[in-house]
Amino acid sequence: MHCLLSAIIQLTWCCDYCQRGINAAMRYSEPSSDSNALLYAQKHRLNSHCDVVLQSNAELPAWAVLSSAGLGGIAYWLVIFPVDVIKSSMQTDSIIKSKRRFPNMSTAAKLLWAEGGVKRFYKGFTPCLIRAAPANGAMLFTVDKVTNWLNRE
Repeated sequence: MHCLLSAIIQLTWCCDYCQRGINAAMRYSEPSSDSNALLYAQKHRLNSHCDVVLQSNAELPAWAVLSSAGLGGIAYWLVIFPVDVIKSSMQTDSIIKSKRRFPNMSTAAKLLWAEGGVKRFYKGFTPCLIRAAPANGAMLFTVDKVTNWLNRE
């Protein structure tokens, strides 16, 4: 396992083509679970808004779990989408180093801002949102149900 991990790390960092955009990718991958989980965790607060007092997390209605997970996905992409645009711009830049427009994240951000301000960082956002809510809802609903099933007594 150590050998495989070392090979992957070496290939990732040695290959100039692979390295482009990796800093941006790492910067937005880390908070993904945190921001998604933040709103998803708010489903526990929905207990106080339900007509009946729920005894456990397992009793939360499906709409509560799905909607809170969907909102978590939307909140995540609202914050992270500009970083994803920077990462994608760097990764789709020229393979030839001398012809690259985006050598690093800060240069990419400045040039993208010059192209269109805030709107440039949210180009393609609507399809992302259309996908985010149902995808995150389904994924976290499944995680919630499987976790409850595994933890049942």
